[in-house]
Amino acid sequence: MPIERTASDPGIESSDSDGYDAVIVGGGVSGPSAGIFTARAGMSTCILDRGPSSLARCAYLANYLGFPGGIDVSTFRALCRAHAATAGCRYLTDMVLEVRRKDPGDGRDSNAEEPSSDDSKGGDEDEVRAEGRASGSFVVESQDGRTIETPRVLIATKDDTSYLEALGEGAMFTEASHGGETHRYFDPEYVDQEGRTPTAGLYVAGPLAGCPDQAIVSAGHGARVGFAVIADWLEDRGYPPALARGYWDWLSKEESRDENWKAHARAFVERALDENDEDASEGRIEELTAELQAHTDALFVRSEEVERRRREGHRRLLEHIDDRVIKAYLDERESDE
Repeated sequence: MPIERTASDPGIESSDSDGYDAVIVGGGVSGPSAGIFTARAGMSTCILDRGPSSLARCAYLANYLGFPGGIDVSTFRALCRAHAATAGCRYLTDMVLEVRRKDPGDGRDSNAEEPSSDDSKGGDEDEVRAEGRASGSFVVESQDGRTIETPRVLIATKDDTSYLEALGEGAMFTEASHGGETHRYFDPEYVDQEGRTPTAGLYVAGPLAGCPDQAIVSAGHGARVGFAVIADWLEDRGYPPALARGYWDWLSKEESRDENWKAHARAFVERALDENDEDASEGRIEELTAELQAHTDALFVRSEEVERRRREGHRRLLEHIDDRVIKAYLDERESDE
């Protein structure tokens, strides 16, 4: 695995002038959900969010797991954005006007957007490992005049997809007539179950890919597509497919760690190389095993760290709760006692 995180999983600040590893168009539910995983994996990730969304039209979110009393949409969206930003995503309040392929004969666009500390997420600063990063193959043009290069674009919008027309991929659209007029729509059959499309580097998540238009389903699908993006990114960086597609991101208790985990890591790497007839030299095995072990180390946490995270997680939730509600709750508890 490619990234070593500290125990606090800091956000990752990119300083790569070549753009972003991934650009996500749409900040509703599926976009930030994908971004949380890509950013935590070490991919420099940018989310552009300004257009209309189904979530913004929702009166109240009553069926999202984990909120027994439901949650108002503005608070939920703020939580989603804060989570993605903490994970390492850079948010830009900007609307995408066009996504096109970069002409290989052209030099770098003079106005290309470079990641900076402005409009960026919180968290400790760190560096993104840049070796093996694919050169930008897409150019994303925004309403505010930004020009962003990236090898991967994840579409997480629902309604207007006219900004994809410049790709010249007619197969991604279908036509339907309404009221005597013919309209073009994005065809969900253009997308596979993991969000990949026949257009290399282009992914689609959420209802546009054909999943039910429910917030919790969109979040799950966004995460699934995020994993597909990560797997492809790892393969581009030279990881064997079996190892790249076996990427995981969940925290485990330190006391649950298998004492033979190092041997398991090496065996996993050897199988991955063998399955794909790749270089299985001792040096290559040691290199990949070391990175897999580093990734595993970052995902095991001690009990005191679990407690620290519990308190920090509660505090971050409180940041998004109306102070008057908190005060009323504390007053009620005091009166009950």
